[in-house]
Amino acid sequence: MKKFLFTGVLVSLLVSCSTSTDQVSKSEESKLPQTIEENDLVAVTPNRKMTTEIDGMTCVMGCGGSIRKELLNTGAVSRCSFDFQGMDETSSAMIEFDKDKISADEIAELIKKLNDGQFSLGKMSTETITAEVDEISECDHATSCEKKDINPINVSSSSGIQLPNFIDLISTLLVH
Repeated sequence: MKKFLFTGVLVSLLVSCSTSTDQVSKSEESKLPQTIEENDLVAVTPNRKMTTEIDGMTCVMGCGGSIRKELLNTGAVSRCSFDFQGMDETSSAMIEFDKDKISADEIAELIKKLNDGQFSLGKMSTETITAEVDEISECDHATSCEKKDINPINVSSSSGIQLPNFIDLISTLLVH
């Protein structure tokens, strides 16, 4: 009797916890953050490098990730890296961007607005990035000389936590 009761409780628990990605309603879907599709990404050729001090970062993964994601979503930033010093220390960011698409002041404003104004910027400097010379010194006109393809960076994130479908798991275990 205890086995049947335990099995019944286990099955009802698993059925109530079962979710599927098809069950996301339209209203929940509209609340999800908009992401740039991989087809829409354009490779950015940076011509400026901005270095700035950032206060308010608690970790490089969370805070740095949110800053990086926001800047890459502009379509004008090609690279964003951080020198995280610790929670009570001033960290720094190095951002490479196309000055024809976004200015250093616009980048600073974007960072300041993130996470309800969590970040404040200190000393900021910019410098011009010189064009990199290809390793090929001579080009034979009989063959085509093309630049290497630049793979776009995928900035889309998962929309939430997805639990495994326990009914399928149990039925698979019982069948085999």
